[in-house]
Amino acid sequence: MDLIDTLRGIGQKIERLRPNIQTEEATKNSLVLPFLNALGYDIFDPMEVVPEYTADVSQMGTKKGEKVDYCVVKDGKPVILIECKKIGANLDNEHASQLFRYFHTTTSKVGILTNGDTYRFFTDLEETNKMDSKPFFEFTMTDTSEADAHEVKRFSKAHFDHSAIAVAALELKYTTSVKATIAEEFTNPSDEFVRFFAKKSYSGVVNQRVLDQFSAILRRALPEFINEKITDRLKTAMSLSSLTLEPVIVENAPISEEPEKKNIVTTADEYEAFYAVKAILNSGGFDGKRAILKDQQTMCLVLLDNKITRPICKFHFNRANNRQIEVFPSGKDTPEKYPLQSLDDIFVYADKIIASAKQYE
Repeated sequence: MDLIDTLRGIGQKIERLRPNIQTEEATKNSLVLPFLNALGYDIFDPMEVVPEYTADVSQMGTKKGEKVDYCVVKDGKPVILIECKKIGANLDNEHASQLFRYFHTTTSKVGILTNGDTYRFFTDLEETNKMDSKPFFEFTMTDTSEADAHEVKRFSKAHFDHSAIAVAALELKYTTSVKATIAEEFTNPSDEFVRFFAKKSYSGVVNQRVLDQFSAILRRALPEFINEKITDRLKTAMSLSSLTLEPVIVENAPISEEPEKKNIVTTADEYEAFYAVKAILNSGGFDGKRAILKDQQTMCLVLLDNKITRPICKFHFNRANNRQIEVFPSGKDTPEKYPLQSLDDIFVYADKIIASAKQYE
């Protein structure tokens, strides 16, 4: 089984057991140890996974007997220190005190703070042998992506390489910081950011009035630009995938047995919309072949694995001037309808379509 599947399995376990996990100890036993096991470490070997690890307190100048929850040992040396909190604990309010103090007293260069669902990874990028105050990587088990699994794999027993982790940590830390800055600028553009674009587009003096005007323009233009890029990429994916797609499986399911309603015709637009959904699913890590089109008198359904209990979306195309797509990102009992001015608008709701499919995994 791939690591991504194992991690998502633990994520499903978290959702199932969360109400019954009331203590830090239960969190460690039920969630953290399975995570370490998924990384290939023998959780039953105290020479490899050391519980209640104590460093040389004589070097620490702190209270004697203080321990960190787990220490992963490789080749006889500590490589990962793990401090655990109770499931649901807000890690922003939890000080990784043991990790900070133990970091410079061991050979470990990786510290993990977790509540069993969220995992924060620390190292010493800013000052050698002193753990950074901010993590270089963070992921949530109940919402694990392929990219998350790729990064987590670096810490597995089979792939652990401190040098490679140090390089990746540096890139991850500052990539995350840059992304956060971009997100902030998109939401609330700073004067410096607005001034940059204003000077590129406006030939006059860039005063406060111009800055205010361009700030409003940027708030509209930036999301439009991103959506256009996403649409272009998904269109490309759709055109490429359509060259190799299996024949579309369509199940005609008339609601009535009246003679005039027996013959259901799946229109070209419905086929095109269906192929768009398949392309979106492919781009989201799903096999588009799992999507099945079920045509009915008043709408078309797209089902995952041809199961009526797993609707991804519905097309309401009977009225040319009032076309809609219905998606289920929050569960099949809470549909969301959106208008479609054109079939290209389907790509605007790519995230919701992927979320609709993802909930059944």
